[in-house]
Amino acid sequence: MRHDHELYPPGLNALGCDPRRLVVAECSSEADALWAAEESLRSGAVGAVVLEGERSLDLTAARRLQLAAEEGGALGLMVSVGHEALFPAASTRWRFEPLEGRRFELKMTRNRNGLSGAWRVKRDETAYCLSLAEKPRHGPDHPAHAGLA
Repeated sequence: MRHDHELYPPGLNALGCDPRRLVVAECSSEADALWAAEESLRSGAVGAVVLEGERSLDLTAARRLQLAAEEGGALGLMVSVGHEALFPAASTRWRFEPLEGRRFELKMTRNRNGLSGAWRVKRDETAYCLSLAEKPRHGPDHPAHAGLA
């Protein structure tokens, strides 16, 4: 993502994503963007849909996207750049923060099905994956969770 919120093809290549395999819909209204995302998620023809949001979705719109993703077997990602937005129907909510080098801190701030936590990861450019950069600060082995089974 560039500062103007446009996709950056060399960055996508570095992550192992061929930009030629992407379909990008630039919509003139929020209603059109939600329609395009919902139809794409429901179609069964895509693996994932990324929707950038400037503000929170209402519960009805969020639920429609969730149901469409379940029906089509696709991953639906809502991205909010530069501000904390709330997506009420989200199964999980994540915050990504850059660290030095090729490292990031991933914070799961909401998990409908269990515990949340934070992980420091590093990017492996040859394997196109993330791996733990250090032992998790939150999780089953963290003192805050001692005695939980």
